[in-house]
Amino acid sequence: MKFSLPKQIHYETAFSKAAGVLSAAEPGVITGRTGALFENNGYRLSYFDEPVTITLPEMSFSPATLPLMEKILILHYLTTWEDHPYRGEPVEFKNLPGGSFYQSTYRKRGPDLMLRLFGSAPETLLEAGLKLKGRKAEYGDVSVTIPVFPKIEATIVIHRGDDEFPPEAQILFQDDIIRFLSLEDVALLSSMLYIHLKGHYSPNPSG
Repeated sequence: MKFSLPKQIHYETAFSKAAGVLSAAEPGVITGRTGALFENNGYRLSYFDEPVTITLPEMSFSPATLPLMEKILILHYLTTWEDHPYRGEPVEFKNLPGGSFYQSTYRKRGPDLMLRLFGSAPETLLEAGLKLKGRKAEYGDVSVTIPVFPKIEATIVIHRGDDEFPPEAQILFQDDIIRFLSLEDVALLSSMLYIHLKGHYSPNPSG
């Protein structure tokens, strides 16, 4: 099995394929699985706690400024449904089915970037996360849980490190995420988490 990074995906082809699946789907099935709403010939759902609308049949997004890769991620969330067993527990990427094979590549897409940005001042992670409507979590030295989709959230964890261990960053997902997103998409999501948090990053947090 070859693991393709998001930058290797032919975005237009991926968008068209996912859009076709959504257009052909029964709205009640989509809404029942994902927590999205269907009204006025369109789907509405939250993405990073902001409303997104997809109007059919033209497949137009609001806000229209969403990057294509994020539109694809949203379409994949709506149209993917894999029957994987799960326990409802927070796990790292490496503990998802098949994730251990791609852990080093995945880390470059998310946790390593988080560590680079927040590792020297973990409190800046919490402030940025709260601006994304996240909530404080109880992992590591500083952690925050960010809502991404109606049924997906992610917890970013920073460990300060000490004389024995270096600083570390983790991203925890509920283990049912693999029912909604492929490993490729989970890796992409980790990058989106970094980008959205970076947009609210301040080197001098208040309070």
